Amino acid sequence: MPGEHFECPVCKDLCGIHDTIERRWGATGSELESCTDGEMKSRWYKAEQRLRNQIDRTYEVYMGFSVAQLEGNVLNSGWDKPPTTDIKALIDNIGYRTPFVGMKPVGR
Repeated sequence: MPGEHFECPVCKDLCGIHDTIERRWGATGSELESCTDGEMKSRWYKAEQRLRNQIDRTYEVYMGFSVAQLEGNVLNSGWDKPPTTDIKALIDNIGYRTPFVGMKPVGR
């Protein structure tokens, strides 16, 4: 389909513009064997991990990094570790919550 692939400027492979389902769901080991990413696309995915680790998106900061720059941890290319995300602890510590009361239908 037009617009779903691009030619990699480095290796000239035809790459998908989106990450594969295996990448999006964090597959590892044998689960990752069905991933259709080539060597260069896999390299980009690994290099972009620091960008994915950022919580805040800084749209005013230059982001036109090369894969080599990302692999070298260039300035403003994200964080080494992902943020702590403990959803259960967040919910457990919300505190008192007013019980939900549904609305009554109007005009009935």
